[in-house]
Amino acid sequence: MHITTISVLAALAVVTGAGAAPSGFTSLAPRAGPTIPPLPANYETLSAAEKKQLIWDRIQLTANTSQPHIGTVETGLLLVTLPARPPFDRVNDEMVPGRKKFIRNNGAVAQVKIVPSGKPHPFTGIWATGAEHGIMRLTTLGEPPKAPKETDVTLAPGGTIKIFRDGRPSTNLFAIYNLEGQKNNWNYFTNPLSNHLAPPAETATKFAKT
Repeated sequence: MHITTISVLAALAVVTGAGAAPSGFTSLAPRAGPTIPPLPANYETLSAAEKKQLIWDRIQLTANTSQPHIGTVETGLLLVTLPARPPFDRVNDEMVPGRKKFIRNNGAVAQVKIVPSGKPHPFTGIWATGAEHGIMRLTTLGEPPKAPKETDVTLAPGGTIKIFRDGRPSTNLFAIYNLEGQKNNWNYFTNPLSNHLAPPAETATKFAKT
């Protein structure tokens, strides 16, 4: 099986600002951005194709815009003030209203479809049948260093795939390389992504995971 990208939206990070923030901190105040209309009340009853088009239209409204990368102080504040596990417990294709992403807040988005390879395999569901209507978002954990040292994490690749289904909630896959990212390597596709990860190896990551 393989994932076929059928349309790409250039939505990579473009960070702009009127003034410099202190190191490690950016404003917690809401930032002006495009107005995104809410999804219709009958959204979940629609076909997969209709749902994808509604989401894609809203993604296009944000093309070439982004929430700036946030600093360590703001990340800490968000970690202690956000409700526990809201993205995982919410069955909805819209983000929690007013919620701000504190990691992976910039990405590139594309429409995709799942195409089975035709070779024997034990998988079921969309991996067996394929799926015509999906959206993929590829991200990195935070802002890559502008002048990286050999020991710096230059990229922490990760992504999500949302597959739309007729009259049912979407099915979603999250995958990253590992919890530490990759050092001294700017090639996003060097390492495979997975949703089965080894335990964190570095002290900072172990602390963040707790």
